Amino acid sequence: MALALQRWRRMPRWQRISPLKRFWAMLETHWFGVLAWAKHGLSNAALEGNNARIRGISHRAHGYRNPDNLMQILYFSCCR
Repeated sequence: MALALQRWRRMPRWQRISPLKRFWAMLETHWFGVLAWAKHGLSNAALEGNNARIRGISHRAHGYRNPDNLMQILYFSCCR
């Protein structure tokens, strides 16, 4: 995958297509993430969803007296 992208990189180098050059600059900043996704097909969408769930629960948990109660609610809600 990396070799194919490097070959593709040579194509727009001498052309005056600025959106393509900006796209390649963005791709270079996220190079290892792009290669990991191409190899494994994984993303962090499930992790971000879980973080949003935890954030929502902690916002509702302002009335709990101690953090142990919050942790019990988090364990209960995330195990489903």
